[in-house]
Amino acid sequence: MANIKGNISLESANVKGVVNLVGAKTAGSLNFEGLTLTGFLSLAKVDVKNDVILKNIRVNDAFHVGMIIKGDVYLRESMISGTLDAENAIIEGSLDMLKVFVGRDVNLKEAKISETLVLKDSQIKGKFNEQGARYKELIK
Repeated sequence: MANIKGNISLESANVKGVVNLVGAKTAGSLNFEGLTLTGFLSLAKVDVKNDVILKNIRVNDAFHVGMIIKGDVYLRESMISGTLDAENAIIEGSLDMLKVFVGRDVNLKEAKISETLVLKDSQIKGKFNEQGARYKELIK
């Protein structure tokens, strides 16, 4: 498990594969604004003392010989002390926020989620903005 004393930035990066930070702890923020990813993004069980910025990300399905890796974003059981900003995110799979704690606001304005938005058992202490957000199914 990673223990980072500062920030992690993949701003405007292009990743052909997955980003997997399961269980990572950071004293700073995760800035993935503008990230393009072919695979999935796993931030499950992360502990972030500041913000998680997923603004303008694009998470695409990956196609390998005979199989598909869904373009999902996993935040399951994460602890985010600051805000979660996924404005204008494009996620070809699902956004899994099961049992997530967010200490401030969640911004999903204009996010496009091709499959399911999972919010079951999540705690959001600030405002929840889903203005213009689209998804196939919502699980609360």
